[in-house]
Amino acid sequence: MWYAFFVFGSIWFWFLVLIEFIILTALVEHEESWWSFLSVVMFIALIHLFGNVNIFAWMKEHPYELLRWITLYAIIGTCWGIGKFYFYNASAKRAIDKYKPKFYKNFKNKEWQSEEEMDREWKRYLHSKLTDRQHQCLDLEGQASKVIFWISYWPVSSFWTILNDPLRRFGEWIYYTCFVRVFKYIHNTTVGEAVKLDKSNIKISNNDDKE
Repeated sequence: MWYAFFVFGSIWFWFLVLIEFIILTALVEHEESWWSFLSVVMFIALIHLFGNVNIFAWMKEHPYELLRWITLYAIIGTCWGIGKFYFYNASAKRAIDKYKPKFYKNFKNKEWQSEEEMDREWKRYLHSKLTDRQHQCLDLEGQASKVIFWISYWPVSSFWTILNDPLRRFGEWIYYTCFVRVFKYIHNTTVGEAVKLDKSNIKISNNDDKE
């Protein structure tokens, strides 16, 4: 019965593909390169050993078609790697642009000894605010391995990015435009009111009168 999972084209086969796609998406999203590679190798091995398609025989009999597919995969992957690189850095840019006015506000009265001192303080401030992923965008050379990873697994990487980014932005928009106001109102009318003291019957001495 379990052989039905590996028969190419059957409903159970596509169910198995869906499971592998979900697992691989989670691994790629968390940038688990070795586990992602192992997942793909195990999936191909299971299909080859227990399925009705001899993958290696097909590759041997159709070398030019295989080369065309590999070339197409590489071209699409390269295009996606460039696009993902833009999305990745644009997300960090939005975070940095959000913190920059706060930095100016916090240090508006500080007298800097030099521009280098201001740059160092700005980098320390960013380091305390940005997430690990956003902070990695500051290092261009460190992103090379990420781009190669995105190119290698572009089908799942592109699917999750295209699906997740708009949903996350929509969620952030709802949170900051609606929920923050609601939370602030609830806070002000509960804890905010509770910490306030009733000063209507309190006598406050006037130091000016004593002088």
